[in-house]
Amino acid sequence: MQTTKLKLRITFLFTVVLTSPAFQSARAQEKPLYEIQAAIIYNVVKFTQWANESEGKEFVMGVYGDENLYGALKTAYQNKSKGAKKIVINNLSSLDEVLSCDLFFLGDKKLKDFPKAKELATNKPILCVTGAPSYGKKGSAVNLTTVDNRMVIEINEQTISQGGFKVSGTLLTMAKVIK
Repeated sequence: MQTTKLKLRITFLFTVVLTSPAFQSARAQEKPLYEIQAAIIYNVVKFTQWANESEGKEFVMGVYGDENLYGALKTAYQNKSKGAKKIVINNLSSLDEVLSCDLFFLGDKKLKDFPKAKELATNKPILCVTGAPSYGKKGSAVNLTTVDNRMVIEINEQTISQGGFKVSGTLLTMAKVIK
């Protein structure tokens, strides 16, 4: 069992490294946090299934309150695809625009709006992602936080279930699952 988990973790990390422009530059020793977050968000998209995945032609990712992350996502992943859907990255100017997204990231500058953001996404196929300590426990579907200088992916099991998402076992083995 431990060997299987280790293989899954190595496979996931290998996938992140190989598919992510944030990690492809051999010259760069360290990347800014927003580039690492962008790579992880892209891989969360790849390893998560939406209940409405067959609907529409675009997979919309929105960023509210983080210009750097928006730029990193747009540069690296705009026009890539999730299945048959073209990925579109939008810089959201109001919280209500979350309703037009499949996934949205709530930046540190807008965390005060988390209760409303959570309410907008609850029981809908809209994946809420945050990047601050304790927001996984507060109900963010996915929270990216750093612990001991290491990026930790937190997945809130209840929020994922309410939105009708299916997260792959590969991603779950890499994440801290909050029950």
